Amino acid sequence: MITVHRLGARRTDGLDQDIAYSVDIERSGGRFDNAPEVREAPLRVTHLFRREEGRWRIVHRHADFLQPRQEPR
Repeated sequence: MITVHRLGARRTDGLDQDIAYSVDIERSGGRFDNAPEVREAPLRVTHLFRREEGRWRIVHRHADFLQPRQEPR
């Protein structure tokens, strides 16, 4: 079982008349693989929205684990 606590940090927004997107950092955590400690699991998340009948709907969501910053070689 995973317990998730989410804090969103908005990074980028884009908006057209009927299409919008956001790029966020979601910080969550939980107990993974029956581990006794809670671990942080930051995600880089992109949402695509479309306006339908006057309301915004999420039509696509993509997330992957946020990797530590690496210096160029």
